[in-house]
Amino acid sequence: MGTELENRNRAARSGFRVLSTHRLPSQAWWIQYYEPLRSRMQAVTDSPATQFVLRELEAEMSLFAKFSDFYGYTFYVLQAV
Repeated sequence: MGTELENRNRAARSGFRVLSTHRLPSQAWWIQYYEPLRSRMQAVTDSPATQFVLRELEAEMSLFAKFSDFYGYTFYVLQAV
C-alpha cells in the first residue's frame, strides 16, 4: 500500500526495523496461482453469479499480464525495536 520507502517509514514509526524485503516474482503468480485457477475456472457451473466472477478473474489476469512490472506483493521481515 505504498512505495517501499513509505512502507519502511511506516514500519519505523510503528516500532519496527526492516530486516529484509522479498517481492513475489511474477512467474510465481502465473505458475502457482493463475494457471491452476484458470484450469479450475473451466470446470465450474454456468450460473449468472459464477459467470460474473469468471469475467472478473479474467479481467484481473489481463491486468496482471499487462502491468505486473508495476504492482505485486512484497513481504517484509520486521524486527521490533
